[in-house]
Amino acid sequence: MFFLINSLRGNGAERVLITLLHQIPFNYKITLFLLKNEVDLKIPSNVRIISLEPKRFKKYKIISLIYSSYKLSKIIRKKKIVVHSYLFKASLVNVIVKLLGSKHKIVIHEHSVPSNNINGNFFLKVLYKIMYLNSSRIVAVSNGVKDEILNILKDDKNEKIVKLIYNPINIQEIEDKSKQTTKIIEGTPYVIAVGRLEKVKQFDLLIQNFPIDANYNMYILGKGPEKEKLKKQIEDRNLEKKIKILDWTPNPYPLIKKSKVLVVTSLFESFSMVILESICCKTPVVSFNCKYGPEEILNDSPYGIVVKKNDWKDFFVKVEQKIEEDNNWNDKEVRSFLDGYDIKNVLEKYNEVFNYKYFN
Repeated sequence: MFFLINSLRGNGAERVLITLLHQIPFNYKITLFLLKNEVDLKIPSNVRIISLEPKRFKKYKIISLIYSSYKLSKIIRKKKIVVHSYLFKASLVNVIVKLLGSKHKIVIHEHSVPSNNINGNFFLKVLYKIMYLNSSRIVAVSNGVKDEILNILKDDKNEKIVKLIYNPINIQEIEDKSKQTTKIIEGTPYVIAVGRLEKVKQFDLLIQNFPIDANYNMYILGKGPEKEKLKKQIEDRNLEKKIKILDWTPNPYPLIKKSKVLVVTSLFESFSMVILESICCKTPVVSFNCKYGPEEILNDSPYGIVVKKNDWKDFFVKVEQKIEEDNNWNDKEVRSFLDGYDIKNVLEKYNEVFNYKYFN
């Protein structure tokens, strides 16, 4: 089995892939191609890693793209295999290799929101269509993402190649890991935000709108290019005692479990796996109604509240509301709610896209 992804940083798509790889039986030989040799996640021992990253000219994106495509082409050119790609750049390389004459089949796992990447750019829209039309299967992680893919394809005949499979979580593993000890400041209750420190997560606006008189603290867990700006912003508002940026950890679950509320403030999410992880940790969620995922997951459930996007005043009112509520969730009801997302059930839906014979 062959997989292709940009890197293995601790973001959503990467964690989904690793969760799947840990469930694939050990008698399968698995090869994982990385466009960038960054690994923050634990890889199963039966997975062989091949880096497609050039040793020189890493700063030049086009040269890196050409090099990665050429190297992958040399490895798989004459093989009758399926290559599963995650994220735009990896899927683009996958399709380039196909167009260069490779005999392999392509499965694109769409973990982004295409319209946000395209953003009115005609060239990118054409590029997306070329990618999708050269795929044997496209896995959409939410109904919203599936609708966007079909809108780009604009042909009902192509609907059969698009398969909706929600991102899986390993319920038992999350529950076990959430019980591990963690170094946190005891005493004052806190809310938590988890994600890569970049503009799309709107952590800058989260800090800007955080109530100075709040009787709780806030932790932002993650790493990324906005880290120093966010720390400076916290200092400028004299909120160092209230808000802290915590380094990313492969096990965020004890921190989520002890939090009063998980807050999600993204401009967009293809699915928002952290919402499921929070519910698994018995921590309620307050999220903006961004496309897509939060409303699709929470859907009037007792486990969280969806707020109109960028209505910060109402957002923090709802956070206070959730902090004050008694969180007496029934374990069986939580399990039942999450069951459809559990890796054991989701893996059954992946059987088709993992098996080459279905594409002949």
